[in-house]
Amino acid sequence: MRQLMPQSLVRLLRLKSLGTRSPLLAHGIHFPSFAAVAVVNTDLHRGLPFRTLVSQANLLITRLSRQGRIYDARQLFDRTPERDHISWASLIAAYARAGLLKEAQRLFDRSDALRDVVTWTALLCGYARAGHIHEAENVFCRMPEKNVVAWNTMVSAYADNGMVDEAVELFYKIPIRNVVSWNTIISALAQSGRIEEACKLFSQMTERNVVSWTAIISGLSQNGKLDEARGLFERMPERNVVSWNAMISGYSLNQKIHQAFILFEAMPVRNMTSWNIMIAGYIRNGDLVSARKLFDEMDERNVVSWTSLISGYAQEGLNELALNTFLEMLADNVQPNAETYASVLAAISNLAAHLEGLQVHQIISKTKFQFSAC
Repeated sequence: MRQLMPQSLVRLLRLKSLGTRSPLLAHGIHFPSFAAVAVVNTDLHRGLPFRTLVSQANLLITRLSRQGRIYDARQLFDRTPERDHISWASLIAAYARAGLLKEAQRLFDRSDALRDVVTWTALLCGYARAGHIHEAENVFCRMPEKNVVAWNTMVSAYADNGMVDEAVELFYKIPIRNVVSWNTIISALAQSGRIEEACKLFSQMTERNVVSWTAIISGLSQNGKLDEARGLFERMPERNVVSWNAMISGYSLNQKIHQAFILFEAMPVRNMTSWNIMIAGYIRNGDLVSARKLFDEMDERNVVSWTSLISGYAQEGLNELALNTFLEMLADNVQPNAETYASVLAAISNLAAHLEGLQVHQIISKTKFQFSAC
């Protein structure tokens, strides 16, 4: 028999679907906290069990948190009549994802009796993601029980912070490893140049997914072992765009731009990263004509695409082209980053020796730079 969705949840989701169109916002009432709690309280008076109400509130707290609407999630959390471990874990994870670790820790300290492995792991992930290794270790060591997610998170935290030996040591202590455990340590070893160890672990895996294959292919490519990487690439049961990009990047980084282009042309699906890898590869080889040709063929460009081309022009002394490309970038409403500005400043400095002061001033004005005396 098909289970019907509770009417209270239907109403909550309808309220949620109103979004910014809700008339409550016109009166300064933030959706969905007050509206949702009103529904929950109404159903409470009707005798619906707490378990049902808590589940409904948790659903909304989780959805709001994932949308980055932490204020609304907290409002709903604070006004929900009853909370369980999922309620606490959802909000702690939301604060941790947003980098609000002090608030996440405060909530964790308040959760006390309702803490479970999910709550502990939510806090651990927050510290690990922020690179706060000491705090992450402290949480990990204090955990009454650890699941594979907690183990993997700590291994990844060590690896991301260059502590590969610690990551390897912890990997071997994991009671039951999953494919994520293996992928994490293989990537860490490969990226740190310990490719032989990475290959040995890869050969020991009983279950591999596309991430496993891509990690070892990327590691081999970055370490100049292109034939071995290509051999594994051809053996892959299935490939995704990341796998293709890893192999193309390997050729590009090792000055094999022709092989990279052949593979690029054979790709069933390309993403922006695919195009950017090729553009950077051509620039690295000093072929700015081919780089510009690919750039012009792109349907959409991001700051990496533009910055690669600007940097390439500046490095080759094509300073006016660098500045003109930068102005095109601004006209395309793409926000420059620090690397973009550095390349443009280099181009302006080079031009200053050949242009009158007024012309340089006009270029600076157009690019909206602000300089301070050093």
